[in-house]
Amino acid sequence: AITAGQTADWSEGLPRSVLHVLAVVATAARDDRPTVSAAAIEILQRLLVLQQFRAMGAEGWEGVLTTVLFPLVVDLAAVHVDSDLLQRSFSFCTRTFLQALQSLTTVSDCVPRVWRQMLTCAGSCMHNARSELLREAVTEALKNMILVLAAAGALSEGVWSQTWETVNALEPRLKTELEPALAPIFSPPGTETTAAAAAADAATTDTVTDTPSTVSEQKAT
Repeated sequence: AITAGQTADWSEGLPRSVLHVLAVVATAARDDRPTVSAAAIEILQRLLVLQQFRAMGAEGWEGVLTTVLFPLVVDLAAVHVDSDLLQRSFSFCTRTFLQALQSLTTVSDCVPRVWRQMLTCAGSCMHNARSELLREAVTEALKNMILVLAAAGALSEGVWSQTWETVNALEPRLKTELEPALAPIFSPPGTETTAAAAAADAATTDTVTDTPSTVSEQKAT
């Protein structure tokens, strides 16, 4: 059993036995009885806030997210589960991603790999949403995650391009809403300036740097 009193060190990776336990609980969360599914999701939430998980390394978190939580949300969305339950599941998934972010950034390319799957997960929820409340919840969660990723400088230009492509397909207005908040933090491709231009502006006050037109500027013209 996994208990709060355990002292095992999972910083280098998650034991297969523990990952198996999480997978079994996730299987129960797919039960077509709402009470069983909700109870299993609650158990997952309680497990993942235990101290051992909070101190887990990037490899362990990537395993939890990509083999347990993301597939669970995608599967729940595919069977058109109750909107409230799907919203709870996706919210839990995004909180776990943000909880794991600091650890994920310690391994090269780990955040982009996990983030791409998170976008797929969000897309599944949006495409199968049967309520406007669910769509709004997913949109808000995406907004929060993008702001955190930008502040952390966790994604390369190429991944930002993929991010905006996905976001525009899911909720076109989101990018426009985010531009003012992102500009002073970090400038991914497609916002007001590129990251390179922002860095150049910070490095020199004497040189005028030409920056590419943004998507929004192109539309305006």
